[in-house]
Amino acid sequence: MNYYRKILLVVAGVFLLGFASCQEDDSDVFNEDNLPQPYAFTYKASINGTAWVATQNVSLLVKNSSSSPSKEMRILANSSDGKQLSIKLADASTGIAGDGIAVKTYNLVKGGTSDVSFSYSVNGSNLYTGAYGLVTITKSDAANKKITGTFSCTLFKSAGDTLRVTGGIIADLPYTILEQ
Repeated sequence: MNYYRKILLVVAGVFLLGFASCQEDDSDVFNEDNLPQPYAFTYKASINGTAWVATQNVSLLVKNSSSSPSKEMRILANSSDGKQLSIKLADASTGIAGDGIAVKTYNLVKGGTSDVSFSYSVNGSNLYTGAYGLVTITKSDAANKKITGTFSCTLFKSAGDTLRVTGGIIADLPYTILEQ
């Protein structure tokens, strides 16, 4: 009888362990618990004299290996009030070599040769695009996939409205690499 009691205890223990290990399915990538921890980054500016601070960031270094290899840094960030400020930097200096972008000043000149573009929208509409501006990348950390720099620009809407973006700061902005 003692032998059967031990077997019963072992079977009951295995059953309880198996039952206790059953948990809620964590395979839903959009579940709050599965989201990566927020990065400590800064992406902010003054827009027509009002402070704007990004709370969400999606930045990509796009490596295009077509007939004219190039890299483009696409920075897309939203503030908590639905305002979105986007910057695209075209880096033709190294083709697709390396996992960072050139440390330099990128210029936007209306009607001229430009290697940066800007756009701004509120809740996905009311789009403004850049006519003049610059971004100075002061640090490109390819190993940790982060960039740092400053920016400013003048943005226009088709109706003629103008926005001035001044004092822009990007610090330790993380990015992901996308190869096309």
